[in-house]
Amino acid sequence: NIFHTLEAVQTAQDNIGKVAQRVQMLEDQEYKLVQKVQQAKLRIRRCGVTVQALSDYPDDAKAFTQVGKMFIQSPMKDCVADLNSTAQGLIEDLPKWQVALDAFTAKKEASQKEFNELKTFLDKVRKEQEKQAAK
Repeated sequence: NIFHTLEAVQTAQDNIGKVAQRVQMLEDQEYKLVQKVQQAKLRIRRCGVTVQALSDYPDDAKAFTQVGKMFIQSPMKDCVADLNSTAQGLIEDLPKWQVALDAFTAKKEASQKEFNELKTFLDKVRKEQEKQAAK
């Protein structure tokens, strides 16, 4: 019985560091994905505001669109179409990113639970060892 306990303690001590690293990695990935989703939502809003502002101009007006470091004059309807296309692409990607974010969150929570269980187990063993040493 004591051998199994010592083996369990050793296994828990070996695993707690790995689990803590996994939790940290998942938190980092989750944070990056949250940032990506927020940036996409912001970009969608900006596209909408820009399209709304451009709607005040006549369809035959010319606008400048950025291509790399240059600006090219193009028809207003092309600019609006590009903005709408960009927004639509982001809108289509958002559910995929949300599914990925939910998966990372679930993995992180499971890893955090495992970490807490290992920590509780090791704390319990440590307290038991302190009681034994005090006798």
